[in-house]
Amino acid sequence: MVASAGGDDRALLLRVRAEQGQLEVLRELTGHTDTVDRVGFSTDGKLLATGSLDGKIKIWKIKEDGEKKTETKMETETDSDPLQELEPGDGEISWMAWHPVGSVIVAGTNGGSVWVWHAESGQCMFVLGGGGSEELEGSTAGCWSTDGKQLVAGYGNGTVCVWRLPRTNTFEPVQPLVRYKPKTLVSSAVVSLCWHPTNPVVAVGFQDGRLALLHASHEQVVQSSQLAKSASEGAEEDGDENCAEHLCFMSRPSALVVGALDGLLRVLDGSSWQPRMEVDLGAPITAMLMQAVDPLLAVGCQNGNVAIIDLRTGKIHAVQRIDVDGDVVYSLLWLDQSTLLASYEDGSIRLLRL
Repeated sequence: MVASAGGDDRALLLRVRAEQGQLEVLRELTGHTDTVDRVGFSTDGKLLATGSLDGKIKIWKIKEDGEKKTETKMETETDSDPLQELEPGDGEISWMAWHPVGSVIVAGTNGGSVWVWHAESGQCMFVLGGGGSEELEGSTAGCWSTDGKQLVAGYGNGTVCVWRLPRTNTFEPVQPLVRYKPKTLVSSAVVSLCWHPTNPVVAVGFQDGRLALLHASHEQVVQSSQLAKSASEGAEEDGDENCAEHLCFMSRPSALVVGALDGLLRVLDGSSWQPRMEVDLGAPITAMLMQAVDPLLAVGCQNGNVAIIDLRTGKIHAVQRIDVDGDVVYSLLWLDQSTLLASYEDGSIRLLRL
């Protein structure tokens, strides 16, 4: 079962029938008053969050029917009646992320606030403060640590904050454990964040193409570099053409994978953080997802192509092309080792066998 966001103020709950190559609409989730631009299941799959440009997050409860395990239903009175509605109150939802273990969700807004809720009860657990007086220009990205005990968020002015959450709820803003000010790094907006799976290190991508590795327990810039501009014909022509919009760590071999708008996929060595390989996709990278088992990476591009890359060798195993030129790939989801779901700018969702 998967969920899909949409520009028509609703989200869809879908069942994937991979063998038949079909997607079946189970439910329409309505009630938002603006574009639903993000959806996500809790780790245990029992809750679904839909985030919208109307500044609200709706929480939907999902359960299996005990009599017929192949059916699913929303545990609410109607499709437009969510379990909870969460509203920070200071702008659009910029990002949201489920806790890696519990039914807790965090969200950042373009107003600059970061809120943590117990999703099932709707109770606000924490509001995370920026720890300074300067304008943060909105929270642009955020993620949990692997163990769920810490959070990191980035802001429009280049600030990066790391919090260790208290054991009990508090009405006072939680101040950051570590705060990287723009003068420490750059004054360019944070566009991507990724927490290392085993070490207290956070990778940060900035709008101007700078990449930084930051220590999450104390203020230490482990590594900082500027991504070299690409000469690819498919690269963006504006000032942000090498913006590192997509980041992910791989464990074996240890590396940081960077997907940028210049069309280059860069793999940095996990020890030296120096470039290990580059793969030119020929068009701006708009989506990226690592496979759970093998070191295979699915990459979606602005021209509609989806490529599968072996991160050990840099070899492109398969490229799925579509008929409509320029149909941007928005998101990717692995179903198994050879099957993907891809969502596109035209609102379609395609089942890809590679």
